[in-house]
Amino acid sequence: MISELNLSYLQTLDDATILVVDDQPINIQVIYQILGDQFQILMATTGAEAIKVCKKSMPDLVLMDVVMPEKDGLTGVYNRRFFDQHLHSQLAVCKRLQQPIAILIIDIDHFKKYNDHLGHLAGDDALKLVAQRLKQTSKRPADLVARYGGEEFICVLPNTDTRGATHLAEQMLIGIRDLAIDHPTSPLGKITISIGVAATTDYKVNLIQRADEQLYLAKKNGGNQYCIAPETSIANSSTKPIQ
Repeated sequence: MISELNLSYLQTLDDATILVVDDQPINIQVIYQILGDQFQILMATTGAEAIKVCKKSMPDLVLMDVVMPEKDGLTGVYNRRFFDQHLHSQLAVCKRLQQPIAILIIDIDHFKKYNDHLGHLAGDDALKLVAQRLKQTSKRPADLVARYGGEEFICVLPNTDTRGATHLAEQMLIGIRDLAIDHPTSPLGKITISIGVAATTDYKVNLIQRADEQLYLAKKNGGNQYCIAPETSIANSSTKPIQ
């Protein structure tokens, strides 16, 4: 992005306000160092944030990274479209390096009842809290959490086998439990999640389908637990509820 800037055009502006939109803060910092003495620099790291800044401040010029990954406007994690692109690229990398890859599909238990009882504003707040806790729990740089739709999230874990994916699933269950968000219509009285876990070194396997099947089992068994698809077969699954 920085190498493509037409600085000669900026010289025609006098004390202009420039909005820099980039998901990489280091790029914004470099542009600020170059232009900050001459122009007022505004910053945004997502498209939704950029729109808000434009409405409030009306910048004279917007410098945007056109290949910036898109994030979900409500929760701040990546959206489904970017997840699909990321999964495709990570499958190719893992295949080339002969490494395992794993998928987690996460669903908030009894979320429709939560919305019906407390309202959609409370539901939106809960979605934000859950999304950020899931993101905080998946700490490796290559791990990615995205909103998959409604109250469902998905996580891709490159170079991760069943054991590693299961460990992260348990940490996510604990993390959401520790949020202690009241859920008056849930059997447990708090917001909980269910997770489907699938990992493979067979790169032709539909990992999302396998994880989704395990999520269905976790929900069917009462929620607040994860179910795991064995790497060699999807005929059986193991379950473990959070204590």
